[in-house]
Amino acid sequence: MNEADKCVYYWYGGGEGVIRCLYVDDILIFGNNINVIKEVKDFLSSNFKMKDLGEAHVILNITLPREGNGGVTLVQSHYVEKVLNHFGYSDCTPAPTPYDLSVLLRKNHRIARDQLRYSQIIGSLMYLARAMGLTSHLL
Repeated sequence: MNEADKCVYYWYGGGEGVIRCLYVDDILIFGNNINVIKEVKDFLSSNFKMKDLGEAHVILNITLPREGNGGVTLVQSHYVEKVLNHFGYSDCTPAPTPYDLSVLLRKNHRIARDQLRYSQIIGSLMYLARAMGLTSHLL
């Protein structure tokens, strides 16, 4: 088990390794030897009712495009675009930093804000940050 995330399990020995990532009722299994991955799948399917859906293309809003050398890239830009579109910010201009330190923040006394919408935006960004944190533990 991975101490950083209790839903990530790994086995490594003799130059071969397998990582199993659990999320509710989904599992992502990957490693550097297809035969060892097959052994893990066979063991799990003999002990649990499960379906093998084949190679994963998306998990937790992270796309997994394959590289020519057999590697996988983790891409979250589609989720960011989805969030921007959902909240009407698809036409915004990217900035090198999210906050200008020279700007003085003051308490808002006059302008009413949509608290629910604000909470949804913050929640979406926190999900993105959490998913990024999960992927950094795997790498």
